[in-house]
Amino acid sequence: MKTLFEALLNGWWQGLVLTLLVWLVMRESQRINAATRAAIWQVTLLVVLLLPALQRIPLRFGPVEQSQTMAAQPRAVPESERPQPVIEMQEEHGPEFLMAASIALAFLQLLRLAFGYWLVRRLKRNGQPSSISMPITNSRPTRLLISERISMPMALGYLRPAIMLPRGLAERLTQEEMHCVLLHESSHLSRGDDWMALIERLIRAVFFFQPAIHFIGRQIEREREMACDDWVVAQSGEPKAYASALARLAELGSSGRAPILATGVGRRKQIFARLETLLDRTRNRLPSVSEPLVILAGIALVLVVSQGAQFNRLIGLSHFSTTWLETDGTNRREMKMRGDVDFSPDQQDVSRMSPGAMLVVEQADEWRRQRVEFEADDEGIIQRRYFSDAMQRPFGVEGRRFAAVVLPQWAREQGHDIPARIARAIQQKGVDGTLDDIRKIRSTEVRTANLEELFTQAELDAGQLQRVQKIVRQMDSEEAKTAIMQRVRARLLKIGGKEIAADPD
Repeated sequence: MKTLFEALLNGWWQGLVLTLLVWLVMRESQRINAATRAAIWQVTLLVVLLLPALQRIPLRFGPVEQSQTMAAQPRAVPESERPQPVIEMQEEHGPEFLMAASIALAFLQLLRLAFGYWLVRRLKRNGQPSSISMPITNSRPTRLLISERISMPMALGYLRPAIMLPRGLAERLTQEEMHCVLLHESSHLSRGDDWMALIERLIRAVFFFQPAIHFIGRQIEREREMACDDWVVAQSGEPKAYASALARLAELGSSGRAPILATGVGRRKQIFARLETLLDRTRNRLPSVSEPLVILAGIALVLVVSQGAQFNRLIGLSHFSTTWLETDGTNRREMKMRGDVDFSPDQQDVSRMSPGAMLVVEQADEWRRQRVEFEADDEGIIQRRYFSDAMQRPFGVEGRRFAAVVLPQWAREQGHDIPARIARAIQQKGVDGTLDDIRKIRSTEVRTANLEELFTQAELDAGQLQRVQKIVRQMDSEEAKTAIMQRVRARLLKIGGKEIAADPD
């Protein structure tokens, strides 16, 4: 329960950031027509709704294979190594109580929608058939009804859709104006706006605590009305005549509220806001949706959420607790880890990972780029993946060979199982080879620990102790330098290297 509530709270923050990014892009893309803008906002709504799931999608090119899985015993991840969300619930805050309260409030919102649905049905049931002819033949059988209970025209949809007009409206509008009004309401039903509005309202009711979803909903409503306006202009060819009809409706309509699930011409404030946009000759008035643009926007949103490291850091999704990067401008090596990782005895493979842990090691030069990934699921089952030049390959001989090279480097840098590693290095490479490995370690703390262990396991001669002195001079901790130098001098004095011991430089 605590984890679920944390995900919802962090989705609140992350959804706001994503929505702001989309709004900024749409603000600078005024040439996109209203129908396409409405569809892009609908895709954005879906992405915000699925944020927690989309962030975990491993989008990759090439065949996805899960090879050489290994069961791991569940182990607790150290608190310092866990990815920390922006908002984290403490047990004393009572996440169970907050979740129960949220469910209760969502239930009240759903009751409000149920009442709105009942009101729509009652309006259609009590409406009286009109003798006015429909301007077009709708693909959905549609009735034209008259009602005294409404002040503005509206489309009432679902299984038995109807267009409802206020009583006496036909006498107050010209024939051309009435034609435009009916075209607008018919376009809502032709586009299926009634069903889409119902789905959007259900989402907003359940996720009432997410301001991004409410903002997106208002954007969809605005663009939807503009899309229907564009459709009317495309059918009639007279934007000024339609604008006159809208102005007349705003003048005649009262301040009464429309049913929550009704679509239509809109409230008076909305009509006045749309008139200026409607008469703008520079805007794109195409009534159809640009499907390629919507698909492109959807792909971009999913990529930003699932793959954008900078975006993830911005919204607080810290995937890796430990990172290490080494580059000289041409060659690059990067290693990232979260959770608890244990290596095999030779440190050329991963033997155990805590649930949810992940290790990524990547190496690239001007000719080739290679990467291995080790990831444990919620039960600690390890999945191994190998990539060569951005293409996923089977984790076979090539992948194992690359892992055998880079994993010991990572283990060395992180100070994993230093006693066993030093013993193995002495046996395989001798003391001089072990000193070569220690010299490459960047961390002063890890380098010091390796030197201490080397002193414990091996007897160094005068030449090797001189090499230790050179390694120590490169360390940035004066305390560590002093401790190691004292041990070096003691060893030198013991073996008779007094002159060397007397000269720390």
